[in-house]
Amino acid sequence: MRGGRASAPGVDEEERQEAERVLGERPAATGAVPSSCVGLRLRRVQPTVALLTDFLLAAGLIRLAAQPSWTSPAIAAVTVAVRMPANAGLRATTAAHRAIVEVPAIPERDGSR
Repeated sequence: MRGGRASAPGVDEEERQEAERVLGERPAATGAVPSSCVGLRLRRVQPTVALLTDFLLAAGLIRLAAQPSWTSPAIAAVTVAVRMPANAGLRATTAAHRAIVEVPAIPERDGSR
């Protein structure tokens, strides 16, 4: 047992550290692909940034579970601290833009033609 953690039999410390590093980075790296697809499909910044920050938050939480240290909760806290105001600001900007542009509402369908 090293540093308060039990090692799996047959796994050395370097392999364990590499696995923990990959687990923490993979959600952040794979978050770029769907975020890019959302941005290209919708051509809007707010849902793209929201999805990317969700993946970054997931990466921080996985890193927190995999590597308990003081930097792991700090990274997760910074991600949340940036995510919340960024998404709120983008929602407010989108709402203000819609008020200026006056996007027409989509007419509701009544079922008859």
